[in-house]
Amino acid sequence: MPEACDSWHIAWHTRPWREAAYVGEQLLRGWSVRGSSCHGCEEPLQRFQDACAVVSYEEKPAPPSLEDCSAVVVRIRQWPHCAATTQIARRYRAAGLRHFFVLVGEEHERSCASCPEFFAIAPLVARHYHEPSCDRLPSVLTLPMGVVAGISALDQLATQRAAALTSREAGRDNAELGAIEGPPEVGPTECAASRRRLAWSFASSVHSVARTRLAEFLQRSAAALAMPHTLYYPWAPRPGERQPSTEYLRTLCDSAFVFCPRGTHEDTWRFYEAAACGAIPIVTDRSYWARFMPKDVVELLLETRCDFTLTTTGRHRDDITTCSERSFEATVDAIGALLSRPEALDARQRALREALARYDSSWRAELAVRARALEVDGEHSEAMALPSPR
Repeated sequence: MPEACDSWHIAWHTRPWREAAYVGEQLLRGWSVRGSSCHGCEEPLQRFQDACAVVSYEEKPAPPSLEDCSAVVVRIRQWPHCAATTQIARRYRAAGLRHFFVLVGEEHERSCASCPEFFAIAPLVARHYHEPSCDRLPSVLTLPMGVVAGISALDQLATQRAAALTSREAGRDNAELGAIEGPPEVGPTECAASRRRLAWSFASSVHSVARTRLAEFLQRSAAALAMPHTLYYPWAPRPGERQPSTEYLRTLCDSAFVFCPRGTHEDTWRFYEAAACGAIPIVTDRSYWARFMPKDVVELLLETRCDFTLTTTGRHRDDITTCSERSFEATVDAIGALLSRPEALDARQRALREALARYDSSWRAELAVRARALEVDGEHSEAMALPSPR
């Protein structure tokens, strides 16, 4: 039996897209990562240019070889899809290489049921978006997403805040960063909720029924509008206005609460970005999060209730979303009540931060244990039967 992997290689068998800063920097944080490779992960234009180079008799670089101890990034809902992803799994298994799969971009994809041939081969799959059809498979872990811009973007915010505080102390105004609260030694992600510039915020450039219903409610809610807030949606606060991407994380870190209504799925990057900023996320369906997150996390979230029914026709325009305006009103009232009791608000924020930290440690430990238990021949080991963290 060979020694456990002491370093890992990231093999991209799909385009990185939003996960570019996620896999190495966040999912495998604390692991020894020795490098990465691209196996057909180029954008379509680049592949077309490569094909033209072959036609013109220019030498085409040999594809990278498969490596032992690899975190293999794939997609089933999107390219390369089920058949090709299954073939990738067969290649790693035939080569006798230790590996596990990072399955990304699986919104509403019942892949454990629709692509069973892949899961029958894959020794371990860490995937986003909880899917009930995967619950029966001990080799599948549902894991949280992260910050699209990367943790380094949050570090940059801290640097900017420190510089702004220095300028303020020197008597210079820094209007760009707005009001700066909290003691100088506290970073933007650790700032107490009661001392944040915004009571709530919501920013999205992507339409969905739940987001539109929420934005419409917030625009006519006197109670919500009376609180310090930022609302950027494709039509609000003025038609066509959107929040600049450079301001997005700063807004989250300036907010006590962040509305995280569902888009194409209940699970959104915004939830994890808000949590990373130390804000309290407001979701549209707490029961979804309870499927894979611990109770002590879920019970501290607020909810603007929207029920979603996935179409059986395969066309997203046939999906049905029904929202409860009474729930919207109750949540705005809850925000107001917590803001009027700063100690209770900060206690809730601390409790959520601590619960999320415990959850983070739990799933990271399980992923590490399962990865270390991978066998050379690709067979499922006893570690694959460990229960998922709850």
